[in-house]
Amino acid sequence: AATAAVSQDGAAATAAIATQEADVGEQKGIMGKMRGFLRKNKAKAAGLGVNAVFAYGFVSNVNVGITLALAWYTFCRSSGLSPLAGGQWSKFLLTYATIYATLGTVLRPVRIAAAAWITPAYGKVISWLQTRLPFRESRPKLNRSLAITVTVLVGNILATSVVAAIGIWIASTLVRVPILPPKGPAILR
Repeated sequence: AATAAVSQDGAAATAAIATQEADVGEQKGIMGKMRGFLRKNKAKAAGLGVNAVFAYGFVSNVNVGITLALAWYTFCRSSGLSPLAGGQWSKFLLTYATIYATLGTVLRPVRIAAAAWITPAYGKVISWLQTRLPFRESRPKLNRSLAITVTVLVGNILATSVVAAIGIWIASTLVRVPILPPKGPAILR
């Protein structure tokens, strides 16, 4: 009977804490709701394993490419110059940091949700590569490591570079400021 009472008290305390946490989330508006979303999805993400970590890296890197292109557009539109023109790089980096700190922070829950959504596909790509790499029978751990490495190099790095390059090209086209200044990039002079 004492054990049942303690168990009921523990369940009641847990329910009270959950209610308090829910109330705090409601009191703090959108930030509280985002914290609640992250709290609920943290356990799900942990259960998805290493593939989720790399899927989040992919989503996050694509986000960097998009915010880089947005910063390029914003900078070129406001200054009329390419960030590669002499003396403009540090100003561009300030624009990028501002956009990343604001928009990037707001989009973090979206990135987490997107990573959870693409994790199964990301895992399938890694599994598909594992079946085609040479060490699948003799050294399966090495084979998995190679599959992850290839996926990260192609997916996370190459895809991010392509997204950023296309985004910068679109931004420069829209504002009619060439990517490379007429005298060439300042770094090459």
